[in-house]
Amino acid sequence: MMRLASCLVFLVLAACNAGHAREPLPATALVAYAGGTVIPAPEAAPISDGVVLADSPRIVAVGSHASVAIPPRARVVDCRGATVLAAFWNAHVHFTERTWADAEHAPAARLEEGLRAMLTRFGFAHVFDTGSDIGTPALCAGASRAASSPGRRS
Repeated sequence: MMRLASCLVFLVLAACNAGHAREPLPATALVAYAGGTVIPAPEAAPISDGVVLADSPRIVAVGSHASVAIPPRARVVDCRGATVLAAFWNAHVHFTERTWADAEHAPAARLEEGLRAMLTRFGFAHVFDTGSDIGTPALCAGASRAASSPGRRS
């Protein structure tokens, strides 16, 4: 599981420390994302009060707060109330299926289910659309609205 976790890019949802000014991290920086619920893989059980310890660009430890020692030199990002999960980038998708028709006016639940079925259940959190109709710019806004709906878990 550690090998899988170290190969994945972690996305911090629910805005850990949202709104706070951020200084750029050095090229090699030890950062601990601590206190949130960590979902290390789609099939793995969630870890309450979890820690993801990253020494850029590698994930070096994932586990409960009790099982992962946070070094004193680490920058700690408070993720209490947030979810930290493994995520991939997909640089070639097409939102051309019927699910995405009239996304601007579609119910968020339909779009969320479409995102889950097509992307998030496989661990994709970032995508680049290379083939949708140019005439539907609201698609991204509608899909984003669905992805940020309360209670979402893929």
